[in-house]
Amino acid sequence: MNTSDVSEKSELATALRRARSNPALAAWRLGLFAMWTLYCYLAHMAARLSTRDPAERRRRAARGTHRWMKGGARISGIEVAIEGELPTSPVLLTPNHLGYLDIMAIGAVCPALFVSKADVQRWPIIGHLFNTSEQVGISRADRRSVAGVNEKIGERFDAGVPVCVFLEGTSSSGAQVMPFHASLVQPAIQRGVPILPVGLRWEATAPDTSVHEDVAYWRPEHVLGTHLWRIMGLGGVRVTVAFGRPIAPGDDDRKVLAALAREQVLRLSGVARPGD
Repeated sequence: MNTSDVSEKSELATALRRARSNPALAAWRLGLFAMWTLYCYLAHMAARLSTRDPAERRRRAARGTHRWMKGGARISGIEVAIEGELPTSPVLLTPNHLGYLDIMAIGAVCPALFVSKADVQRWPIIGHLFNTSEQVGISRADRRSVAGVNEKIGERFDAGVPVCVFLEGTSSSGAQVMPFHASLVQPAIQRGVPILPVGLRWEATAPDTSVHEDVAYWRPEHVLGTHLWRIMGLGGVRVTVAFGRPIAPGDDDRKVLAALAREQVLRLSGVARPGD
């Protein structure tokens, strides 16, 4: 039995026990998070309206996203640790993907803008924030939209902003890192921007809290509202954001670069390859 199978079975066994989520704590945290979100939104809109320069708007949006996510992680009781060197210039961040909490983890440690599925634009409140904060939406079902998305990513690079893309294309339980899709690597090649692999290592230190079930947002039956309510009422959730070695685009094609990034992400995230 390989390491991935053992991890999966351990997570499933823990999930059957399910730690109790404290409803009073969840309500308190969600209330604080709502107030913090309103404050950050008003600050962001004031900054957005004070300039007509698109590049400056994107830089301010990245800083605002960082401020929002950093405060949000604290309110949510999520402990965030950093390994490696933070980016100080435009890079394409390529982390593994367990769910929406990955955005909070990465946003909490560095100013960046995110490429996310277009469905997020339709979420209550969050969708409005997404649409007004220079994030980029992509429809996975419409391959024709990739060219437009790549152009938007390039515009954010031109503004000096790191951009985070989830090259797996979907979220998982965290027991594996699925193959990386290469299409969104193209803007880094065109702009000569380094690719920076990122490994997210989520841990549940409280008894019966499960990364597989409580942190990861991946099952078809997972619903945002109930998942968020549960995580807000739990404790003992920690994430390490591990930055790898930048990969210069060079003469390699995007499939090679995506594979190189995934190799580092496997190591940084501590996920075993199939058969290991």
